[in-house]
Amino acid sequence: MYIEPPPGGAHFGAQRPTLINVLTPMSLILLAQARGLVTGGQYQFAVILAQAACELATEEALTNLMARRGAAFLSDVTLSMVGRGVALNDSKVRRLYGTLADDYPAGHSDLKRDPAPWWVAWEAGRKLRHAVAHKGSPIDAVQSTACVESAEQYVQHLAATVSKVAAS
Repeated sequence: MYIEPPPGGAHFGAQRPTLINVLTPMSLILLAQARGLVTGGQYQFAVILAQAACELATEEALTNLMARRGAAFLSDVTLSMVGRGVALNDSKVRRLYGTLADDYPAGHSDLKRDPAPWWVAWEAGRKLRHAVAHKGSPIDAVQSTACVESAEQYVQHLAATVSKVAAS
């Protein structure tokens, strides 16, 4: 959801805000809970919550981007067509996001864009989540911490990108 700056010019930039809050606090709450779970030694649950935060942030980012592009009426049907677990590891989601945001965190060979620095670590965290959720794989503090950190970078990247699109 977009939060407009207060009237009267009270914002961070000279003419417009430099950062628009585009995500609900829920993805940030999930990430904070994931960090707490790592501290408490509940590594598997931390990984699952961190990736859930990414999915929620992705869905919100896509909804905001579609609204910005005048296609808000398509968001429900589009997200239902994409399916469960809306994240940029899915090629359909990645193409939709890239088209709406002109952002390709996984890289784009035709456009000669390299993957974002956090992308490989985030994909490893996604695979780790799959192993935990579907196989009950044991993990350690280092793996769990890396997954939560890459999820934080993912969510921050989406928020910054959507803010940039909204400000343009």
